Amino acid sequence: MHMPAIDAHYYATRLLNPFHGVAQIIENGQSRAVSTDGINWRVQIHSEIYKSPWSSLAIPAQSDHYFVYGIWSEAEGLARVPVHPSLYQEHVEQAAQDLLTQLTSASRLLPFPLQDTIELWLMDAEGKKPIALLASQLSHSEPPMQKYLQWYPAVNAETTFTSEAFAADQARATIKCQTQDYLVRIIQQRCKLPYQALWIERQVDGSGQILHTHSGKATRCHAQLAPGEFPPCLLDENWQAPQSQQLIVDYLNWLAPLLLMLPLPSQRRRELELKAQQRPLAVHRYYRLYPDVVNETLLNKILVEAVMRQAVVKS
Repeated sequence: MHMPAIDAHYYATRLLNPFHGVAQIIENGQSRAVSTDGINWRVQIHSEIYKSPWSSLAIPAQSDHYFVYGIWSEAEGLARVPVHPSLYQEHVEQAAQDLLTQLTSASRLLPFPLQDTIELWLMDAEGKKPIALLASQLSHSEPPMQKYLQWYPAVNAETTFTSEAFAADQARATIKCQTQDYLVRIIQQRCKLPYQALWIERQVDGSGQILHTHSGKATRCHAQLAPGEFPPCLLDENWQAPQSQQLIVDYLNWLAPLLLMLPLPSQRRRELELKAQQRPLAVHRYYRLYPDVVNETLLNKILVEAVMRQAVVKS
């Protein structure tokens, strides 16, 4: 993908845990813009501007902290939020304007390349096979220590995911269990306490170089994992128990509109495009961030259905 000859940095990172999308990011000095749908951009200013250029009593700034300047879209322009009076107004305005002048052209370059190539994988009980992706970091970042190794299937107890096969099994079961609770349980059973997790740096060919354990300790596990060891949908898809296997399949099919934002093998992408038909509104929201499309005709059909559904809701 050709990038314009400007100082801004264009990249993307996955939203984890669980996987719930991809953030597109434009960094330009003291400002950045972040979007999860390719339409609406949250314009942010770095906290370094809290510092006074002339005062020795400058307010300390956190290197990873930004405050929101406004929300921008090409259709509606910029919606400002009030600027805190302690900020240096002219510095804020200059940083924001430098970024805003780039947003229109930059949004046409979507999706940006993923750069969170350092990954934290929850491993199986033997510590050999990656089961679920828990976190990721930019390639030039130092991975933090991860205290919690719990994988989650949905954000904030989202309950829209259902499985007809699991519901049928539960109707016959003596002890009832919620769909998402059971998903968490089978991951726990597969990995077993004490959980093992590894920070792994992914290479260009898809292989992974093991860095260290989640607690920072060196490991005697395999120094490198082959590309085929990593689940393309960030969750292992091969399970021995038929009920577990079907539930994982149903879960990933439900997640299809978001998974299509990942770099996937063509056959897996084709399968997910077919399953994404069940959630046309989600496809309509995220399709601008799909790095590839196998079946253009099918995608257009899904988008038309989404527009028709939106029209019915508005009427």
